[in-house]
Amino acid sequence: MSQDINTETQEDTVEIEIITSAQVYRGEKAEIDVQVATARAYPRDTKRSIEDMVICATMSPEMAKKCGYALPRAGKVISGPSVHLARIAAQNWGNLRAGTKTTDIEDKYVVSEAVCWDLQKNLAIKVTARKTIIDKDGRRYNDNLIALTTMAANSVALRNAIFAVIPNEVIEHVYQKTRQMIVGELDEETVFVSKRLDLIKRMITGLGVTEADILNCIGRPSVTAVTREDMSILIGLAQAISDNEATVADFFKKGFDRESRPKFIVIAQKKQAERLKKKLKGSGMDGLIACKVEYEKKENQEHYVEVIDELIRELINQENQTEDGTN
Repeated sequence: MSQDINTETQEDTVEIEIITSAQVYRGEKAEIDVQVATARAYPRDTKRSIEDMVICATMSPEMAKKCGYALPRAGKVISGPSVHLARIAAQNWGNLRAGTKTTDIEDKYVVSEAVCWDLQKNLAIKVTARKTIIDKDGRRYNDNLIALTTMAANSVALRNAIFAVIPNEVIEHVYQKTRQMIVGELDEETVFVSKRLDLIKRMITGLGVTEADILNCIGRPSVTAVTREDMSILIGLAQAISDNEATVADFFKKGFDRESRPKFIVIAQKKQAERLKKKLKGSGMDGLIACKVEYEKKENQEHYVEVIDELIRELINQENQTEDGTN
């Protein structure tokens, strides 16, 4: 039986703490002293750093999309700058030291810690993030889901540590530039209408949802009522699904009717399944079972699971024939 990651995070916590440089040293004093001295000798050019952040974050529409996220929380959708943007900011801010690690895996939580230190300003922030590893039915996640949740906790801790050190005004400026690129400079209403329709169509075909599902998700009565901000949120939802931080069912309806999807989607799924079958041909039982478990965790992957089941049955039949031949 597969498990779904619990995206309701009322039990997840994030703690932010200002720490001293002595707490950061931890046996690396000589090395860090050199970094501090270098930072003070070559201070950052703030304007250039911000410009470099914008350049990297808006290098392409795909990169800009990764710089934001949107997740369901308490019946609402929250959005903001993602860990991808945090990494870009840290890389270009300069004179910055940041890192994250898992500190504990408890019965109900994984605990991650991240530290970000502005060597030039001598400001160090430690963030501790806890994420639940218990599903909605009270069962502990399996090892694979615990590993995924651990990586998510590390990302949350690192993102919050970096954003606690780099001024919020800087992050917000870069974030808004990515939103503008995604939605486009939609000054002309005709351009906006075209992009809005295109986004809705791509979500319908890409996620297997209906127009009604999308409108219900953002609380709009019709496509014509969808705003520029709504488009930004929808793009964030799609990115969260792509990053495995949420599933289609978290935002839209559950139990999709496979037969009601557009015909070409079903055809595409069959072709994808055929390619997977060729790829897995010759795999052993352990490999097939592990692959099946991975696909069962994902939304709308029944066509892949069916192919793997078919290969498993073929392998069992082969083994039975071999045994009959030796008896």
